[in-house]
Amino acid sequence: MTPKLIGVILAGGRGSRLDGMDKGLLEIDGRKLIEHCVATIRPQVNTIIVSANRNLAVYRQFADIVLPDTPQQRSYSDRVHPDNHQPDHYQSDLSKSDDYPAPEYSGPLSGIISVMRYLEQNQHHGSADLLTVPCDMPLLPSDLAKRLYATRMLHDSGEERVVVAHDGHRVQPLCALLSLSAKSRLESFLATGQRKVLDWVEHIDALIADFSDDPEKFININTQENARRFSDKIKNHVEY
Repeated sequence: MTPKLIGVILAGGRGSRLDGMDKGLLEIDGRKLIEHCVATIRPQVNTIIVSANRNLAVYRQFADIVLPDTPQQRSYSDRVHPDNHQPDHYQSDLSKSDDYPAPEYSGPLSGIISVMRYLEQNQHHGSADLLTVPCDMPLLPSDLAKRLYATRMLHDSGEERVVVAHDGHRVQPLCALLSLSAKSRLESFLATGQRKVLDWVEHIDALIADFSDDPEKFININTQENARRFSDKIKNHVEY
């Protein structure tokens, strides 16, 4: 585990290929997809934050912190719940959270900036790096963070550059290592009205980490068919 590494699981999708259901709550072998993802990422990070656009109270069972993925929806105070670091005012809103879908799909970059703003406003997290992953990749490598860091170090130029994974077939832009210093660049990008993650990766000239040795680790579960097809592999991927 790398010091001060915060895992950010992005669970704010629309679930369009699942008839609109919340993808992170899809059950595979008796466990929700978010549980499989947490089990894979937990050993690699110090804290897990889930960014979601609905069912926030449910996600809170599996993460240290759960935040809505639209920054404008909440203003995060410095007050922290003593048990799980949830902002006090946010704790009081959990009873309403099941009825909270974002008014429109803002995209994963909005979720990332929401997390960055929360961390910046809560100094107890310091200047941590973020490991971002989507909630629908339960087979991610157990050394994902280590290899992303190694790529950054290999190209060290005094900058904390964003690093994204490449599975040998395509870039996986949501499997990324980035520092809070990227916040201003991301805000500027979003201010132009752009939302596509690949455009952001190209815009900042992100470093690419090679994971072509095992591309299946980046399979995403976005249909019931995929869930059934990879059920055994997912079940045996990590210990719970």
